Amino acid sequence: MRVLVTGSNGRIGKHLIPLLQAAGHHVRGFDLTTPESMLDDYVNGSLSDQKALTDALDGVYAVIHLAALMSWDHRDNAKVFDVNVNGTFNLLEACKDRDLTRFVFASSGTVYPENAPQYLPLDEEHPKNPNDFYGMSKLVGEDMVRNYGITAGLPYTILRFSNTQMVEEIVSPDSFFARAFFVNAQIRHLKSLSPSDGRDRALVAFETIATPNERLYIAYGADGRCARRCICDVRDLCSGIMLGLEHEQAVGDVFNIGPREAVDTDVLVQAIADVTGYEIVKIKLDTLLPYYETSVKKAIDVLGFTPFYVVEEVLRS
Repeated sequence: MRVLVTGSNGRIGKHLIPLLQAAGHHVRGFDLTTPESMLDDYVNGSLSDQKALTDALDGVYAVIHLAALMSWDHRDNAKVFDVNVNGTFNLLEACKDRDLTRFVFASSGTVYPENAPQYLPLDEEHPKNPNDFYGMSKLVGEDMVRNYGITAGLPYTILRFSNTQMVEEIVSPDSFFARAFFVNAQIRHLKSLSPSDGRDRALVAFETIATPNERLYIAYGADGRCARRCICDVRDLCSGIMLGLEHEQAVGDVFNIGPREAVDTDVLVQAIADVTGYEIVKIKLDTLLPYYETSVKKAIDVLGFTPFYVVEEVLRS
């Protein structure tokens, strides 16, 4: 089957493409940048370019829509909306009169109120109330995809991704996600944000424990708990995407895709320290930290999803 992957040159796309090809699919990439992966063919373009979208969809039978802008800086809200909402609308419009067998939409666990869940674990029926603009943009995308399923008969599958990381990202203080683990990386991130009371208080707290040499940190919130999150290995995520594309019972439904269990930050940071040798420092913050667990039971029961990788075990292995 000829499959179009938007955002094909992104973190997830580059890992997904070999799996699609191994399963016998012809993969066409769609991205702003020249592909690094061995695609069967590709179209360079943006989600605002109608001609590029038309060219990309020519002869395609399925779409995996990964392309998105991920940012939690409110100064990027207009860009996030343009890519994640307007871009998804443009793609859906280009798809609506085509004979597609599947449209897989990459959503996010941030559609849930991960900082203030009503109950745990977070399942697909949990009320959606995003804490940030990025999560809101993904929720709007979900609603649009469902609407095109109703009004245009688009056979869709919505997958809500957990926080997805690769081992090399977790152990590197220079990675996009390093701020969750490394003191100086967090300071750089905070300084990149626009000033606010919360940002300024956090910056002071982290600068107090900073040293010239990078260190790992374990943060504790106002309730005395460290963060608890679901961190998914990219290989498990890609296997979930394959099921969303190929499984008959995935059509017209939404599934959480992530690890079997959440991980406490103190456990994960200790595993990073065991591997890298970085020193650990503890910090107390005056806010509540994310503390949640996402259920993947539905994906396991309906699709046969089998998350295999446990992040701290992968680190130590």
